[in-house]
Amino acid sequence: MSLTQLNSSCYDTINSEVNAFFTSGNYSGVNISIFTDAEGTTFLTDSIGNIDARRIASINHVASYEDKETGLTTNPTITITFLDESSVTAVDTVHTYYYSLTGVPYVPRTFGTGTL
Repeated sequence: MSLTQLNSSCYDTINSEVNAFFTSGNYSGVNISIFTDAEGTTFLTDSIGNIDARRIASINHVASYEDKETGLTTNPTITITFLDESSVTAVDTVHTYYYSLTGVPYVPRTFGTGTL
C-alpha cells in the first residue's frame, strides 16, 4: 500500500486523486484511510473509531495566517469531512498522518424489470 503524508501541501494532490476516481466513471465515491505511521499499521482514531475506508464528503484547506489580535502565526491545516459528518484536521508541524484512497465502485442498478 502506498501512503502519502497528509498535510496542507498535499491539498492539490489529494484533490487530483479524488477527481481521477470520479472522472474515470467507475466510482461513485472515494474512501480514505488515515494512519499515524508511514508503514500504515496504526489507524488514526476518533470518537467513531478507526478512520478506515471512510467516505469523503469534502476536503478543505486553510493557509497559514497571522492573527491580527495576537500577532501569532497559525499553522496551515487540511480538514477531511466524512459522510457521517465527522472530520479530522491535520495541522502542519503538529500532526503527522498518512493516507491512502480507495474508490467506491459504481454499481449500476436496473429498475422496472418486474412484470405487472
